[in-house]
Amino acid sequence: RAWAEGEKMSRPLIYRIYILANDDEVTKRVCIECADDDAAIEAAKQYIKGRDVEVWQENRRILRLDRPWKDR
Repeated sequence: RAWAEGEKMSRPLIYRIYILANDDEVTKRVCIECADDDAAIEAAKQYIKGRDVEVWQENRRILRLDRPWKDR
């Protein structure tokens, strides 16, 4: 990434994406680097695929993305 003159350089943040089973047990964890929360949320959307997903940055839960349908 090129930085514009006067633009503040910042390091990307580390986020964790947790893919959850039906009982909310973590089945997989993915670590990603993103510029901000919005970018991390967008990246997490690709992991929904029939599972609920949570996005965390350190000890802060950013968002839980529920799959469009739930098994009943």
